[in-house]
Amino acid sequence: YGSVGMLLIGSSMHIVPELGGTTLATEKNATLMSFVWTLSVLVMFIAANKPEILGIRIMPIATILTSLALIAVIVNMLLTAASRTKKMPLPAWMLIIGMISAPVSIVALAITCSLGSGTGQWLATRMGGTTFFLMMSGAILYGASRGSGNPLWSRSLAAVTMVGAIFTINPSGLIEGEIASDFLGISSATFEPSRNDIVAGSFLLALSLIPIIALSANVLATMRGDDVFIENPDSPGMPEINLAAFMAVPIAIGGLFVLTDHLTGTNELTGIRTSLVLMGVWVVFVPASLGSALSIFPEVSGRNVISVNRSRWAFWLMAGGAFSGLAFTMMADFSDTALLEAAVEEG
Repeated sequence: YGSVGMLLIGSSMHIVPELGGTTLATEKNATLMSFVWTLSVLVMFIAANKPEILGIRIMPIATILTSLALIAVIVNMLLTAASRTKKMPLPAWMLIIGMISAPVSIVALAITCSLGSGTGQWLATRMGGTTFFLMMSGAILYGASRGSGNPLWSRSLAAVTMVGAIFTINPSGLIEGEIASDFLGISSATFEPSRNDIVAGSFLLALSLIPIIALSANVLATMRGDDVFIENPDSPGMPEINLAAFMAVPIAIGGLFVLTDHLTGTNELTGIRTSLVLMGVWVVFVPASLGSALSIFPEVSGRNVISVNRSRWAFWLMAGGAFSGLAFTMMADFSDTALLEAAVEEG
C-alpha cells in the first residue's frame, strides 16, 4: 500500500496527461496527497502492531485517510482526462478505472449488505487485487512501449485485459476476507459460500486468466527483439517490467488453484497461501510498479539513472532473493502439509 500504491499513482500522474496530450489538472493536489498517503501508511503500520489505542480502533482511521487521498487523486485524474486534447489510449483508462474500482466496489458491497458476510468480505479482498492489477497493467503497457521504443503490440489485447479485469475475480492476494474487515472496522464473518457462490466464483476466477495472459503476451510482444533494457541508460526499468510480465501467468495459475481450493472448502493448499502471496508481491507487483516508475523517470526528471550497472545489480538481487527465498519457503510449506496429512507427529 505504501511503495506499490505510490509508485503506480505517481506513474499515472505522468502517463494520463502524456497520453491525453494535456497537463495534470493540479500539481498541488498531487504533492499534498503524497503526504496524506504516506501518513495513512504510517497509521496503518501502527494499527498492524497495536490495533486499538484508548478504545479507538486505528485501522479504520488509516482507511479513511487512504480513501480521502485516493478520492482526491481520482478527481485530479478525471479533471485531467476531461481536458485531454486527443483520444486517450487504453493504458490511461486502465489507470483511471483501476483507481475508481476500489471505492466503487466497496460502496456496491455496502449497498447490497454483503460486507457483514464472509463472502462479501472475501469479494472486497479480491476487488483490491483488481485495483492493483488494472493500474499495474496500464503502467507496464506504457512503460514497455516507451522504454523499448516500439508501439503497443495489440490494442485488442489491451482491451481484453481491461474488460476482462472488470468482469472477473482476480486471483491475486490473500484468500480470506479478514483483511477487508480489518480495514473497514467491522467484525469478521465466517466464510461459508453457498453452492451458487462456489460455481460463480470458480467460473469468474478461471476466466481471470484470460486478461492476465493477454497482458503478459502484449507486454512481452511489445518488448520483442530489443535489448534496450540492457544497453540503454535512457530506458531503465525494462528488466523489472519483463520479469513482472513473465511471472504474472504462473503466479495467477497458482493463485487460482489455492483460491478454488479454499472456495470449495477442500483446504488442501492453504499451507502455501502466504508464500504464494509474497511471491506474487515480489516477482509481479513490486517489479511492475518499480519498473514502470523507472522507465518514465528520465522523461519526468530530465536526468538519466546514475549507473546502469547498479540498476542491473538491483534487479538481480531483487529477483534472486524473491525466487530463492520464497521457493525454499514454499518447499517448507509443502513439507509441513505432507507431515500434517501423514499424521507422523501425532502421539
